[in-house]
Amino acid sequence: MNDKILESITPTIKDIAQSKGVDLYHIEFIKKNGSNYLSVYIDKKDGVTFDDCEQVSDSISDFLDEKDPIPFSYRLEISSPGIERVLFTDAHLEMYKDHQVNIKLKKIIDSNMPKKIVACLKDFNRDFIVIEYEGKTINILRNNIKQISLWFDFRRIQWEKN
Repeated sequence: MNDKILESITPTIKDIAQSKGVDLYHIEFIKKNGSNYLSVYIDKKDGVTFDDCEQVSDSISDFLDEKDPIPFSYRLEISSPGIERVLFTDAHLEMYKDHQVNIKLKKIIDSNMPKKIVACLKDFNRDFIVIEYEGKTINILRNNIKQISLWFDFRRIQWEKN
């Protein structure tokens, strides 16, 4: 049921986002602490601001209030996908080829490789994700990937001493 709801509302939410100068990155229903959330992730080249989220939220709220397409209670949540964003689609994977990614596997594929891997995303196809890990090119079955997201090395941040 949730997939059908998302399918019906996504085109309008995408149009709303674009009218506010941002792109719809991803939309999903999630359950947190017993509550349903409609999570809408927006993005733009120069980064998403609080004002962007507020404007998109107001417009999406108006649309959802008017059309009432969701037959259960939920909370609307608008945010940036973040610096360590999850890569949900092939378009996301394409955008971040040659970037460091954090991959969480469902099952270990090699006794020398952990279930959580930081590697360079090299390529992908319908069945596999191709990574470079510890100097080796490795193909990982997509159906063995629990989640793939960008990885950011926070240790590289230089903190100013005042």
